[in-house]
Amino acid sequence: MFRNYHYLNGQLGAGVRCYTAIYNEKPVAFMAVACIRMKTKYYRASRLVVLPDYQGIGVGKRLLNFMAELYTSQTKVPFYILTSNRQIIR
Repeated sequence: MFRNYHYLNGQLGAGVRCYTAIYNEKPVAFMAVACIRMKTKYYRASRLVVLPDYQGIGVGKRLLNFMAELYTSQTKVPFYILTSNRQIIR
């Protein structure tokens, strides 16, 4: 459902956890979170997609903030996002 609205291909990395934001019983946003184990362990938003009718009203930002707070509070491990999207950077 969300694949057609993201600039990357449909493939997600192995081991990501996927989440969907629901509004009025309809999926409106998708997010995938990856656990990265390098020198230190951290979580990273690896994909965020908001359906066009729901873009620009804060759905993606709220989903990101919610998931970041959830992961950091439960695991005490940092959560990052790398983006060039100006609305998310603000």
